[in-house]
Amino acid sequence: MKDTISDDAVSYWTVHCTPGGSLCDEGQNFVVIVTGSDDVVLRYENSLTAGNGDVARVSAKESDSLVAQLMMIDGLPVLELSAKEGNLDVVLLRKERVHQVVNQGSGNVAVHDGVLVTSGPGLTVSALGSGDVSLTASTITVDDLTLSSQGSGRLQASFSEVKVKTASVEVSSSADATVIVESSAATDSLAVSVQGSGSLCLTAGSSIDTNQLNIKKIGAGDVSLGPRGSCQDAKLTTTGPGTVDAGGIQCKNVNVDLLGNGNVVVQATGTLSGDVYGSGHLKYYGNAPKSIDNVNYMGLVTASPVSSAYHPSGCTAKQFPLKPTDTVEASSSSGGGDSVGEEFSYHVTIDQSNIVYLAAVVFLVALALRWFNESRRRAREEQRQPLVGAGRRVYM
Repeated sequence: MKDTISDDAVSYWTVHCTPGGSLCDEGQNFVVIVTGSDDVVLRYENSLTAGNGDVARVSAKESDSLVAQLMMIDGLPVLELSAKEGNLDVVLLRKERVHQVVNQGSGNVAVHDGVLVTSGPGLTVSALGSGDVSLTASTITVDDLTLSSQGSGRLQASFSEVKVKTASVEVSSSADATVIVESSAATDSLAVSVQGSGSLCLTAGSSIDTNQLNIKKIGAGDVSLGPRGSCQDAKLTTTGPGTVDAGGIQCKNVNVDLLGNGNVVVQATGTLSGDVYGSGHLKYYGNAPKSIDNVNYMGLVTASPVSSAYHPSGCTAKQFPLKPTDTVEASSSSGGGDSVGEEFSYHVTIDQSNIVYLAAVVFLVALALRWFNESRRRAREEQRQPLVGAGRRVYM
């Protein structure tokens, strides 16, 4: 706070640092944390009138409830923004210097092109409350890309192209996430996780290509990747109802653990292996795998072909807010102010405590099914022993 100074102006407030201070390095990336109940728009502007040490210009209808300050938290420069009455229009004066955005409030946050870093160690965007986060950026070439939505808000990310080492998209509770890449998305490792009743959709205009694909779903949520792509090895773990669709991603080896009454669609050119418990359905898209390996008698023997991969109509981008007033109009026209689009409306809501309970039930059911299969296997072997001892031929 000692390096932070706020100056009042006629139409905006300027957040700037003390020249020569630790917060005033022009090449320093920083974090943006948003709290409060009203909307915030983050955009970049190349202003020729910016003074030495100016970081951002903030405008709001009501200044009494405005918080805009630059500080150090755990050694990281952090720009904290909050508005309780009146939306914030934040003009950043340093291009592509934000490497982390966190929305902890109930208002919506819109991040425009030119704000986020496009290269470097990593980029993280999180929606932790009930507010939405919408972002758009050009080509992303960071090492680690992390997108997460927790709570009841929606995360919408639009990129021109993605070329990263590792990518992670996480959804929990009743939140939703939609990631749209205009051309191609390439990564060495892609991890997708849904816990709860929310949905996650990752789509690319060209293809989604990765060496290692890991999909984990617990609860009634849905996961969709596609419509085209490739991978070397894929690991899918799903419990509960809902659909996991990776049928458009052509992988060499796919391992699936399916427990419950959910549906899984995959595409494997080599080996399709794993376990299936319950009334769920495992289907493969395209040509049949070279081998289908099941561990238990109630396993992948039920795998069947499907004519086309499931691709949800809800995997589309909502209108991106250009100004704070646009977010107000969008909220009022949505009928009741629900920040989650109608295409991602679900009737089942599971909170964090229910997820733990569901996981425990699923684990107990899995143990019971494994015990049943093992008992049946031993019974068959015991029935075969007298016949084998008598030198008879056994027809199975």
